[in-house]
Amino acid sequence: VGRQPITTTVTFFFTPNDFFVPFSPNTFFRVYKPGVDALRYERKLKALSQLSVIGVLGYESDIQSESGWSDSPELESSSFLARVTHTLGLFEIGALGGIIREASVSGFSLQGELFDWLGIRTEGHYANSWNDNYKNGFMATMSFEHRYASSLTVRLEYMYNGYGEDSIAEILVDPRQSVAGQNYLGKHYTALDLSYEVTPLLFGEILFLRNWSDDSYSVSFNGVYSVSDESDLTMTLTLPGGSEPEAGVIQSELGSLPVQFSLEYRWYF
Repeated sequence: VGRQPITTTVTFFFTPNDFFVPFSPNTFFRVYKPGVDALRYERKLKALSQLSVIGVLGYESDIQSESGWSDSPELESSSFLARVTHTLGLFEIGALGGIIREASVSGFSLQGELFDWLGIRTEGHYANSWNDNYKNGFMATMSFEHRYASSLTVRLEYMYNGYGEDSIAEILVDPRQSVAGQNYLGKHYTALDLSYEVTPLLFGEILFLRNWSDDSYSVSFNGVYSVSDESDLTMTLTLPGGSEPEAGVIQSELGSLPVQFSLEYRWYF
């Protein structure tokens, strides 16, 4: 009971089943995830099965507060979720259901490996909202991955976003959000990620994201250098591509992002 990170996802970049403070696809540093006010109960049903019951408090938005949210919980915006997982052979299958932000949600997940070579992960959910500010929809991701002996790891993900639209013009007409906590604008996305251990001290990664609904994309480069046993130096560069905003009106999702560069030193103690 208390402030804690809540994760119910099995995929990396597009995470339909991560309902509470999900990472954006191009977030490389995921050691720390912000927490939410929650109660979580977990029970082993049998040797390879587990039940998780999660309750998360919701809050009203308050633009006058420093955080952007009110100090008092709101029952209508709170969430209650149950998830069951079971390992069958080389795969873990999962099912979830509950209420997320004034919507009934049911979902699934699967992760495992084929032929000791190809990793497969998939997850998704369908949400039916009774709040007019949210859309109903189906959202799912399929992911494939392989790590070579050289340390090169290749990941390819595809996401279908039933909350999105086929064009920016349609989005501007109906700007309602999804209950998933991730407001992607388009319907079809892919992510291609290549990571490689250049030396024992230097790790590099390249991530290409594509929104096929508006032909926008972004390319991110990330490098982590181990300065000492307890410290890292990280550099990240993200370059967007696509139509830029005109007269303050969005023309493409990823094309509206700025060029981003960060240099970060992390020290663990």
